[in-house]
Amino acid sequence: MIQHRIKEREPQYMDMKEIITEAARKLVLEKKVKKLTVKDIVEECQITRQAFYYHFEGIPDMIQWSIKQGTRRLLEACKEQGGAEAALKYLFVFAINAIPEVRKGIESNYGKELEQTLMQGTCELFESIVEEENPVSYTHLRAHETKANL
Repeated sequence: MIQHRIKEREPQYMDMKEIITEAARKLVLEKKVKKLTVKDIVEECQITRQAFYYHFEGIPDMIQWSIKQGTRRLLEACKEQGGAEAALKYLFVFAINAIPEVRKGIESNYGKELEQTLMQGTCELFESIVEEENPVSYTHLRAHETKANL
């Protein structure tokens, strides 16, 4: 079932949050569920509602957590590319390939939350890549932006 598929993707131990978010992803992408519910998610991963709410406050919290984890993994992959230009190229190719999945997610009843969280994660990724390449100039630019917004 879903746990077996996750363990195939990543050999290290996956925690319950990963299992829950993978179940939600599967529902939206593979089963084309337009209205994602906690009931659907807990049935898919065979846990109780209490177990879901132990790990997440609700579906928006689950979406945010999942995107933050994905952003973290994507940033690690970008860092392995050897420089900002290669990292940004990797990021763009990843984004282009993710378009079909993102569209399906945005078509669900949590599309707005997904879209906002993706935008925030994308900005954080770009900032992290640029900052890593040239931390002094980027920090100076951010300080200048902050002063200009005051």
